[in-house]
Amino acid sequence: MNPACNGTVNIKGILLIEQPNVVTFGRNVTLEGIIVRTAPSTFTGNYSSIEGVVAADGLYFSGNAGATIHGSLISYSANPTVVEGNVSLTFDRAGSTKIPAGFDTLRVLEYDAKSYAMN
Repeated sequence: MNPACNGTVNIKGILLIEQPNVVTFGRNVTLEGIIVRTAPSTFTGNYSSIEGVVAADGLYFSGNAGATIHGSLISYSANPTVVEGNVSLTFDRAGSTKIPAGFDTLRVLEYDAKSYAMN
């Protein structure tokens, strides 16, 4: 089942999306909680805000978006997060918790200049 939520959607709590399901959200999505996906998550099109916690086995952003992130984006994939197209992400952590519930800080990010490419 691959539901499409084309109207206004309010998510309060935890939404678990298991593979191979694909859930498509329309323009008006309010997230007060956590979305967890067992496959890569793709954000495309025009969007202006992501609120809450999104945790997925990979993150991919494309389209024409100037989004403010109020919360956390967590990718537990070995593959890099991809941002392409005309996407600008601004992170506003002012009202966020330091570590979202259910996650830990065992992973450390290290800068690797060889892994960076700009087109």
